[in-house]
Amino acid sequence: MSVQVPNGVVDIAVADEAEAVRVARQYLSYFQGRKGHEKKDRMFRLAEQWRLPLVLFAEGGGGRGSDTDNLSSNSDTFYRLPALSGLVLQWLPPELEQRIGQATLEGMDREQLAPSALPETRRQALQARVTTALQRQGHTPDHRLEWRRSRDGQTPGPNAFALPGGTVVVTDELVTLLEGADDTLLGVIGHELGHVQHRHGMRLLTQTGLLTLVVGAVVGDYTSLLTGAPLLLAQGDYSRTFEREADDAAITLLQANGVSPLVMLTLFERLATLPGYRQAQADAQGWGIAIASHPPDEERVARFRAAAAMAAGLRSAP
Repeated sequence: MSVQVPNGVVDIAVADEAEAVRVARQYLSYFQGRKGHEKKDRMFRLAEQWRLPLVLFAEGGGGRGSDTDNLSSNSDTFYRLPALSGLVLQWLPPELEQRIGQATLEGMDREQLAPSALPETRRQALQARVTTALQRQGHTPDHRLEWRRSRDGQTPGPNAFALPGGTVVVTDELVTLLEGADDTLLGVIGHELGHVQHRHGMRLLTQTGLLTLVVGAVVGDYTSLLTGAPLLLAQGDYSRTFEREADDAAITLLQANGVSPLVMLTLFERLATLPGYRQAQADAQGWGIAIASHPPDEERVARFRAAAAMAAGLRSAP
């Protein structure tokens, strides 16, 4: 079918054809700059409205000397394309997500991670704590806890991160750093389970490799995705929105177990006392998805404080 839009007609493939929105290059090439963004805004809105994958054929190019765009971030393009990543996920089989997570962990095991040296009894106790906490919360996302240590003793250091398919990796160094603060460690794992619950790893992949994902979903060929996903994840970094959602998951888990969200501040305080920590962060390239690979910003700290204050206010209310 075709949809008439200002300054042109765009071809849309739907239903029993390709079940995808195709934005043809010739449609977008009529205008660059502001007009081009207006056209993409229209197409992204249609893709979201019809809940269809979007395949974008585009090419690079310079602007025109006559352009007088004064383009601002008011254009839908700046936020609607990432939002479409959630629609792409419904087309991807769960087993693919698990294969991506497994391939990523195997790559990390070869390069930077080593088997955990924590006593088996300690790992079992931590696993039992997480299981009990999730049961009290009443919601248990499918997940698997994996314990690792840094191969070189430095990178990724005290850290935790979630991978597609539900794998949550916790390092020995983090357990050691948070010795005597198991509530904080529970909050960290709850944060990572938030990434699992909201499928942030896959959403990160769809935002950084959207075209590959959609083409794979349409034709059923995921070879390039399985090859490139570990690298994309290693070099990726969660957005502020993703981190807020994961922090909220940690807050929910802690409060469901009668623990104040303020315990999360212990993580940041102890990390800050490590010798050379800031330099280690700067050197830890490829660990953007790990919770301790970047310093907390004021917004995140304020979020934990506000949640604790609100809970305290509710308890003191008559």
